[in-house]
Amino acid sequence: MMMIESIPDKTKSNPFAIWFTMTYAIMLVYDLLEASTLINPPEVMSKLLLLISLGMCGLLMIHQSYAKVGLLIVGTVGLLVAVNYVTATYFIIVMSFVLMCSSQNMVIKDTIKISVLIKSIVLGSHIVLYYFALIMNPHTIEMVYRETGEARFTYFFGHPNTFSAIVIWLSFEIIYLIQNRSLKIQWVLITLLSIANVFFYKATDSNTPMIILVVFIIFKLMNDVGLFKIIDIVCRWLFTVLSLVFLVLIFIYNRLGDSSLLIWKSLNKVFNGRIMYGAMAYDMHGLTFFGAKNIYPQKIYWQGFWVDEVIFDNTYIWLLVNIGAVFLIIFMLLIYFSAKKMSSMEKVFVICWCVYAVMEQYVMSATFSFPLLLMSHYGLVRKSERALEMKNPLYKLQLGSMTKQN
Repeated sequence: MMMIESIPDKTKSNPFAIWFTMTYAIMLVYDLLEASTLINPPEVMSKLLLLISLGMCGLLMIHQSYAKVGLLIVGTVGLLVAVNYVTATYFIIVMSFVLMCSSQNMVIKDTIKISVLIKSIVLGSHIVLYYFALIMNPHTIEMVYRETGEARFTYFFGHPNTFSAIVIWLSFEIIYLIQNRSLKIQWVLITLLSIANVFFYKATDSNTPMIILVVFIIFKLMNDVGLFKIIDIVCRWLFTVLSLVFLVLIFIYNRLGDSSLLIWKSLNKVFNGRIMYGAMAYDMHGLTFFGAKNIYPQKIYWQGFWVDEVIFDNTYIWLLVNIGAVFLIIFMLLIYFSAKKMSSMEKVFVICWCVYAVMEQYVMSATFSFPLLLMSHYGLVRKSERALEMKNPLYKLQLGSMTKQN
């Protein structure tokens, strides 16, 4: 039985929906230019794009309609973001916050369409020019090398993981847009996109997209056979569970016996040293609730580990030791309550976002990973409005299927 889960967007009669799409497009262009090493616009141009996008977000936020509780929550989170920027100076949190908080009137599909268009053009041009340079002058091409000497293509994005992150989330955006098509068409496209991601995996040697792709396929299959309740439970609680898991893992290191320590080190190896960075940061600076700008020596010998550079790829650990544990709590609540208004397939994308956060920080960018916009958009809906899903005939089809199963 064909199941389609995609909640339609608010009416396009709202002019602020178009305004948001334009704002998102400008901020996306800014982020892509910042990530690219091929295109180096004048600094004044980058700052101008940033100021324009932030100003447009501000105007959108002024014209949104908040419930009293919602206004209080947005104001409180905004204050926490401001405090975080002063203490930890991570601007990505500010940019994602203003974009997320201005997404109430967003037309989801229109925003994702413009995202797909812009990312496709930018990625396509980078890929073509990268291979052209590789053929014409291979000795000057930009690459990153693993300790084993294996070359990894960057495609002019500074690091292979940056490129692969953009590719996998672009793939998910394309899949999101075809949720009203037959399952056959959906799976044909998923297969083609999977082949493309495998190709880029071979070039970048970036493992995370492959892991996320497997997670997506598993939950997509569950969605297609109607296991909506399981998807709902996983979506609402996965972020919370993973937050607690990594909190415990970095907390217990100095309290483990020899046998337990071997298990811990095995887990650390599975996560490519990500847990060790968190345990070391916790040992040196402790946890932070509102954010801290922790400074680490260039080369550190800690508890038997040599560390050349401290990198927090794990978003959960990054939030705990640098950004502030308060933001973990905010995301726990945001995911839990926004999931009530999401379709099952939208929850699948949020699950992928939660798993991706184990390996990379890119999930904190609202322009690179669209589930952040899904969370904020549904989280900002007023209580007085009729539930979005009840306006959706396709969602009613899902509900009808669930009723028959019961």
